[in-house]
Amino acid sequence: MKSQPYLMIIIVAVVVGAVAFFGGLKYQESKDSLAGISPQDLPQKLQSLGFSGGGTGGGVFRTVGGGTGGTFRRGGGLTAGRIISKDSQSITIKMNDGSTKIIYLSSSTAVTATTAATTDDLKVGTEVTATGTPNSDGSIAAQTVQIRPTTTTQ
Repeated sequence: MKSQPYLMIIIVAVVVGAVAFFGGLKYQESKDSLAGISPQDLPQKLQSLGFSGGGTGGGVFRTVGGGTGGTFRRGGGLTAGRIISKDSQSITIKMNDGSTKIIYLSSSTAVTATTAATTDDLKVGTEVTATGTPNSDGSIAAQTVQIRPTTTTQ
């Protein structure tokens, strides 16, 4: 009967070890969330991880995002779309999904293109990619605004 406490300790240790092992497997699966994803399912998976845009081509990532605009949400304020309005302190862009985003400009905001550009080059209808710090209201305090070539969607 003296072996019963040892037997119980061994059984508990095996159960705890098995639970820890399978828990570790599940944890690793959650970290490898893109492993084994088919090309057809990749856009939906990326969208669930914080990328937006629709369809294939275009967007922030030309092979995944969609259309002429999208947002990279996880890393902060990388936003792309077409300028629909502009004032001296901000631009508003329309993204591919139809939503709009206000991009606040400051004297330290760099506006870039294949040639040097300024805030005067930000015109309604221009496609841009903006990076910066997201504000609590969903707008972006821009660090850079890059003017992109106009694309057409098919």
